Order: sequence, then structure tokens, then C-alpha cells
Amino acid sequence: MTTRTRSASCIRKANSSHLLSILKSVDLIGVVEVSAGGRLQAAPISWDQYWMPIRAGLTGHLAEELAALRDARHEYIRHGFSLRYTGAYCRAYCSLLRSVQERVSHQEGTPLALLWCVLGFECFGVRCAGEGRTVAAATCSARNPTYLLSKLNKPDSRDDPKNLPLLTVFGDAGNDDSVPRLYYHYRQLKLKDAKNISLLIYPSAHVADRPRSFACIQALAFGLRFGIDPRSRERAKCICDLSVGPFLEKRLSATDLSGNHEVGILDLGGGSGSLTRSIHDTALSEKAAIGRL
Repeated sequence: MTTRTRSASCIRKANSSHLLSILKSVDLIGVVEVSAGGRLQAAPISWDQYWMPIRAGLTGHLAEELAALRDARHEYIRHGFSLRYTGAYCRAYCSLLRSVQERVSHQEGTPLALLWCVLGFECFGVRCAGEGRTVAAATCSARNPTYLLSKLNKPDSRDDPKNLPLLTVFGDAGNDDSVPRLYYHYRQLKLKDAKNISLLIYPSAHVADRPRSFACIQALAFGLRFGIDPRSRERAKCICDLSVGPFLEKRLSATDLSGNHEVGILDLGGGSGSLTRSIHDTALSEKAAIGRL
């Protein structure tokens, strides 16, 4: 093992320990900053800090339901995310969400931030160190009550971000229109030494942020568990079917078969290169007659 490999391994271990120490506590995560070298810095916030911006709107039975959610969540976390306490936690959250939605819908003047705060509960932003804007988002598979609904009937099912296809992060408003931004499901990252805890990762649905979003996610993945894009084969086949394959077929049809059919692929900023390798392999297997890539 080289010095560089050992250093990266130590960084990943420290990052996982740092995140797990927060995720196993009753604190929430506000934002995770990722450096170019893969070091993570998570900012924990208390229960009261999270709800403070909309506390004035949580009156009457809403305050009671919020207290019930706090108690159910504390029991769930205190017992190590036990399935026995999952149902009570999910019910308390859904009850609060339903009541807030009804108030926002039927009582004029109720701030939308009230609903936004509940919808963004247990979701946090991800951004590159030194940049002020959130470009990606994440949540924890063991803590997000909406995601945990998928575990109630099938507790042994594998984690999959598609069970929570969209999320929002409270306080992360668009720069221009000051409305909540959405993030869509992409992949999960297993945390080292955490059997049943995954980070579910979400790129920005805002097209202009997409390049920075994936760059930040790549740095986050490198800082936790190095590995290839789990969907590289699926993406490679799509690219081959829609772009590379038709290009090669057209090239062959316009070229004498005795000519040089070599095609080069230049990978710029491809990270691990897994997608390019998969495109190469897919093209060779499906278009064996093209010769050499």
C-alpha cells in the first residue's frame, strides 16, 4: 500500500467516523462541506435550532405533534434505529406533515416555510468547501422518516434512493426566485463500519447546477468509499445505443472495409473512467464488426 493510498484510507475512516458520530446522536446535520481532497466537515445542529425559524407558526396542536415527533425520534435513535420503534416514528412524522399541509392549504397567511421545514426534515445540503451554495443533497437511510416507510413492510429490503425519489433541503432557496430547490435520487454510499446506515445522495434538479453537483458528489464519494459509478453499465448502454453506435455504423457505411476504422475516445474529467471503459466494452460487444476502438 502506497503512502497516498494509506492517506486516502485514513481520510475515509475519519470521515465515516465523523458522520456516524452525528447520525447516531439526536442532532441533525445542516450541511456537509467537501474539500477537493475528500475531507468532509459536517455541521451538526440541535433539534431546537432546526425548528427555530418556523417555531412561531407551530402553535396549538402543531406544537403537540412536534413534541410527539421529537419523543418518538429520540426513542428510535436511542434504541439503535430498532424496527420496533420505526412505526411510531413514521406515524408521528406523517401526522405532523398532514396537519401542516392542511393548515397551509386552508388558513390564509400561513407561511409556506412551515411546510418546507417539515418536508426537508432529516435532509441536508452538500457543497464544495469554499463555496457558499448548496449544489447537492443527502439524507440518511436509517433516519429519514419518509424513506423509512419503505422499510415497514420489508425491513430486510436493500436500501435504494428511488424509494425517496425527490427531496428538498430547508433553507436552501434558489438564488433568483427564493423558492425551495429539488434534488433527485441518484445513488447511495455505505458508511464504513455501519452495517445498516447509508447516505442517499441527490444531485440538483436545477440544470445550471448539474456540473458542480456531480463534481461535489464525486468528491463526497471519494471521501467515504472509493468505487465506480454503480450505474456506469446502464449509462454506457444508453450512450452506445443512442450516440456511439449510430456514429460508428455511419462511419463504417461511408468507409471502405479495407480502410482504417480505428476510433479514439478522449475522456476529459471522467473520474475513475468507469463510464468510458463501459462504453468501450459495450461498443465492442454489440458492434463486433467495427474493428478496434
